[in-house]
Amino acid sequence: MRGIIANAIARNKARYPTKDVLISDVKYELKRWTVIFLIFFGWFYYFGTRFSIGIDAQMLQSIPGTRYVLTDKADITPSRGEIYAFKATFIEPIEEGQLVMKYVAAIPGDRVRITASGLITVNDQPVVLDEEMGAVHGLALAGRFGKSGADYARDFIVPPRRLFMLGTSQASYDSRYFGPIPTTFLVGRVYQIW
Repeated sequence: MRGIIANAIARNKARYPTKDVLISDVKYELKRWTVIFLIFFGWFYYFGTRFSIGIDAQMLQSIPGTRYVLTDKADITPSRGEIYAFKATFIEPIEEGQLVMKYVAAIPGDRVRITASGLITVNDQPVVLDEEMGAVHGLALAGRFGKSGADYARDFIVPPRRLFMLGTSQASYDSRYFGPIPTTFLVGRVYQIW
């Protein structure tokens, strides 16, 4: 180590006239690079744990036109009309733990009515999640489960700590079929990238 310091002083006599100046400069550089590393690591850790990027690879998307999304895992306070991701838990036939993204159509205390024809209203208003697509309606998947639309017709109040989630596609497997989900299933708010 002494040889390295002596060689550095000999090569840079003007910059490092003494060993103490060289050691002071090395300490300064170590501190500076430690701070830079900690700032970078802290920034990376914060954004890496708060946000995640997802891809909806389904051929028939539940929210058409949404392929790439950014999920803010810190935003788990649901609001009606916003897209949220949740973990599918005990929702057959979705694979256990799979992330699913849907619109929050109704929050606790809202009255949801689904008719046999598939018309969905929340607080006596048709559910419109996408202006271009109009009101969400239809029970296109009822036949796949060996049931009719009348089997899914119901009128209820969303219970506390539950959310009624919908996709905009008629072929979306959502709360029309499996009912409201617990708020504890939420992963975070979803922002459409593309």
